[in-house]
Amino acid sequence: MLEARDKSARQTGFEPREDAQNPGLLAALGEAARALLENQESTGALRAALRALARGLGVPWAYARGPALLGPVWVSLEGDLPPDLGGLVENLSSPLALEQGPDGLGGLLVLPLAGGGLLAFADRRPRRWSSEEQGYIRTAGALLWGFMRAEELRQYLELLFRLGQGLSAELDGPGVFRYCVEVVAETFGYNLVSIYLREGDELVLQHQVGYTQWLERLPIGNGVMARCVRSGRPVLVEDAAQDPDFIYPMPGILSDVAVPLKVDGEAVGVLNVESTTRRLGPGDLELLKLVGRALSLFLERDLALRRLVSTQAENTWLSQETRAQARRLGLLYALSRRLLSVQGADEATRLFVEELHSSFGYGLVAVYYQEGRVLVARHHRGYYLNHPRIPLGQGVTSRCYLSGHSILLQNPTQDPDFLVVNERVCSALFVPLRVRGEVVGTVNVEEEKRPLDRADLELVEAAAALLQATLERLQTLNSLAQSEQRFRTLVEHLPLGLLLFDPGSLEIHYANPKMHELLGVKDLRGVSMAQLWTGENTHRALARVERLRRGEPELPWVEQPLHRAGGGLLEAETTGLALPQEGLILSIVRDISERKAAERRMEFLAFHDPLTGLLNRAGLVRQAEALLRPGGAATLLYIDLNETKMINDAYGHLAGDELIRQVAERLQRLPLALVARVGGDEFVLLLEGQPPVEELGRMLRVVLEAPIWVADRELHVTLSAGAARYPEHGTDLSELMRAADVAMYQAKRSGRLWLGYTPELDQGLRSRLEALQRLRGALKKRQIRPYFQPIVDLRSGRPWGLEALARWVGEGLLPELFIPLAEESGLIHRLDRLVLYQAVRLTASREEQLSLNLSPRSLLEDSLLRWLERVLAKWGFPVRRLWLEVTENVLMDSPLRERLGALKEMGLNVALDDFGSGYSSLSYLSELPIDLIKIDRRFTAGIGRSSRSEAVLRSVVALAQNLGLLCLAEGVELPEQREWLQEAGCTLGQGYLFGPPQALEG
Repeated sequence: MLEARDKSARQTGFEPREDAQNPGLLAALGEAARALLENQESTGALRAALRALARGLGVPWAYARGPALLGPVWVSLEGDLPPDLGGLVENLSSPLALEQGPDGLGGLLVLPLAGGGLLAFADRRPRRWSSEEQGYIRTAGALLWGFMRAEELRQYLELLFRLGQGLSAELDGPGVFRYCVEVVAETFGYNLVSIYLREGDELVLQHQVGYTQWLERLPIGNGVMARCVRSGRPVLVEDAAQDPDFIYPMPGILSDVAVPLKVDGEAVGVLNVESTTRRLGPGDLELLKLVGRALSLFLERDLALRRLVSTQAENTWLSQETRAQARRLGLLYALSRRLLSVQGADEATRLFVEELHSSFGYGLVAVYYQEGRVLVARHHRGYYLNHPRIPLGQGVTSRCYLSGHSILLQNPTQDPDFLVVNERVCSALFVPLRVRGEVVGTVNVEEEKRPLDRADLELVEAAAALLQATLERLQTLNSLAQSEQRFRTLVEHLPLGLLLFDPGSLEIHYANPKMHELLGVKDLRGVSMAQLWTGENTHRALARVERLRRGEPELPWVEQPLHRAGGGLLEAETTGLALPQEGLILSIVRDISERKAAERRMEFLAFHDPLTGLLNRAGLVRQAEALLRPGGAATLLYIDLNETKMINDAYGHLAGDELIRQVAERLQRLPLALVARVGGDEFVLLLEGQPPVEELGRMLRVVLEAPIWVADRELHVTLSAGAARYPEHGTDLSELMRAADVAMYQAKRSGRLWLGYTPELDQGLRSRLEALQRLRGALKKRQIRPYFQPIVDLRSGRPWGLEALARWVGEGLLPELFIPLAEESGLIHRLDRLVLYQAVRLTASREEQLSLNLSPRSLLEDSLLRWLERVLAKWGFPVRRLWLEVTENVLMDSPLRERLGALKEMGLNVALDDFGSGYSSLSYLSELPIDLIKIDRRFTAGIGRSSRSEAVLRSVVALAQNLGLLCLAEGVELPEQREWLQEAGCTLGQGYLFGPPQALEG
């Protein structure tokens, strides 16, 4: 939810646990605990506790929710309405600490609690939450969870008590249904509650609360409620969207609990609770099962009254049974109130046993707790206990503990595990005790005078649940007390400076060792605080002291430099706590020297590029506002270096970084320009005004006209740039950068130094994007395949080899379109390997030579040699039959020439393609690692028409012969051309005279 609302918020989980050490936080925790214990009204108690906890953190807002609350509880220390914290933290399942929340909110600290509960604090300003403050909210969460758990059980018993009263009253059927639905909704805050009874093959609505749309009738074969009635078992649907049977009466329902209503063991209806605000869980299921039993009891009573209206004895029995149930609920309610006042686990256990014996009327009662491998009786009433210690594995008590399930024995002497207390015991029951989900002991009840039944078991289970909640609450409070004692012991070793001083005279009474260390003095006692404050901050410091004297318990942290011994200043931040009982003020001092230095560094890095020191994108946005003002004019140049990746691949990324730094230095020397690095090798120049195009070109040429020395090498690099003008091509920086980027991309494609933006460039970009998507699909579907054109020995006329040419089968693009697109998009690696693999596979069984082109990028891939060896080995293709064609500019590049040398060492042959189309000197031919020269088709086309072309052809053929190289003429289409080439001594020919490129059958 938070990420969807504001992706820019800085979001983290909690840091490793560190308990709060701040005395102010400890005081706030203690005040919160007192508020929870002393207030009788639960919401008021929770509000008072939240105020104390918020003051402890120094934030204006606090928020809590839990299953025991009718709704979320929020408090504001400053009187204004809080933000929608409930919406911000909806469905949160793990702790969260935000320095900056969404929607203008400051710091946010959130802790989920068990059972769907939640505790959150929010500040107006951005705030970093320390691990100490995170430990504080953990402790506060444990305290509030224990309180809400006890409150939940109290509400639970209150609900059962009210149901018992209502069901024992003289109400008709519709009145009971209305009463039960409204009591369930009111007590536990369920927002959608309904009761249906079965009539034939349908479920018919009796009463509902909270629905804006509802189902009056439901077929017995459809839905979760129908499934519950058919099976006779309760159904919990935690996620309605995942249950195929769930029928939505209205949108937005998250969860559902359906409990059958039974008469004589047969399901006659259903109690249905749905929720649009939270997911219902096992706790809700257990609660509603008890409500369902009470309703079933009413239905059975109602049926019995109708059947036995003439039998007064039956009516009397039913009335007594109902009153007995109401009495049990009353006993549980009274027990819950008494347990709330106990202060220790032993006291709670003793009170529990006494109440079960005296008020509940059970004859023999004992509570056992596990200690190592033994169950030990902590308290008992009604008999002399023969078995105060029971080893685990012996007796029914041990069986109950180990299984975690309640046990009811109607005839205990027949159970071989039963440990006999006396011969008069006729019935017994055993209930496990759990604390935070773990079994810690058992409750044993035995009777000498009457048999115990299922109602007794349920009553003791309910009473045990109250004891469990009390033990959990006491455990939480005990942990808090231990933490307080531990923190008090550690205060002398805090990494914070502490000062106790008189608010009137400002005389210091105490300073801890850390404070002496921070100020470089031995003893601060008797020194005035005014001597520590700097002159410009003295007035503010006195005002803060006065606020504490007027009753503010704690002050927020503020930066306040302090005088050090020797005349220096300590960069610090301080807070203050009033200690009314001592009549003193505690000032807490934190050294922030390192943080301030880091903040200054981070402030710089937030708006500058760490490699070049230029503005980064954020810095450019901040400073561009001054140039992009209404009525003004500006020009933005988007610059991209062309050879950065090749330099990184050839000489390493350190060399690439050095290139970037040197280019940045040259850009900074340009006059009247705002320069920023916005990408790996991308820069932006923002110029005031609109210089002439000649001036823009001159500026760009100046940047790279001198060579750059990188890795002890002289490099000549090029750039591509796009220009956009403000306000013609964009009214803000983002629009200008987009327009200039489009122009730069087109300049790079066309080989130009720079290009100005025009709207027509957008259409061309969209067309190329569409073509790129089609190319990706064609590569995935293997629609790029090799077509083979024959190469003929001109002397014998026999086939010599095949050249594999990439073709897009079907309705694809021409090679002159999709091959450059693959080069630009980085897909050329996949295309080259796909064509080469298929060509080797298709020609492996033939005798001819195989020739094909590889992109320079593919040639430089580290894995090319290993991959090529595997492909040739797989298809048994002799390496001597494979010819790789490369262009002149590839052979001029040192890294590529070295890679070709490695390929020749493998046994491959290298052909110089399109000879005569480049600009290299003929003198280089003797030094290049080549075996064959392919003469460009333009010279072949000049045979018989251009004496100059014929002269060049004769020279190249002679040169190849003298160097011992094969010579191949491309574009042979006429017999006259073939005859001329034969006469000139050209070895090989290729062209449509011998055959067009064609597919081979696999």
